[in-house]
Amino acid sequence: MAALRAGAGAQVVTLDATWSAAGGAAPDALRTALDGLCRSAGRAVQEGRGFVILSDRAADRERAPLPMLLAVGAVHQHLLESGLRTRLGLVAEAGDAWDCTTSLR
Repeated sequence: MAALRAGAGAQVVTLDATWSAAGGAAPDALRTALDGLCRSAGRAVQEGRGFVILSDRAADRERAPLPMLLAVGAVHQHLLESGLRTRLGLVAEAGDAWDCTTSLR
């Protein structure tokens, strides 16, 4: 996890929201990747981070991006169930999210 400082001293960490493309479309491989992302977000709270950025920027031939809505939903639900959600802000940096209204102008 790479950390940087945000305004007002809040700690920010970027978590990799990609998974091994070699894992294929197997549901267990996706579940394993999401579970790891959730555990990393939980650790970030325990380390005192104020914000987590879920990023698929590392996607390439070997690393497929996790569907970002699924990743954010899984992390959000995990933190809710752990009683940690109010202690952490979530930010998504995603290549699969598009604003179609800007392309229509």
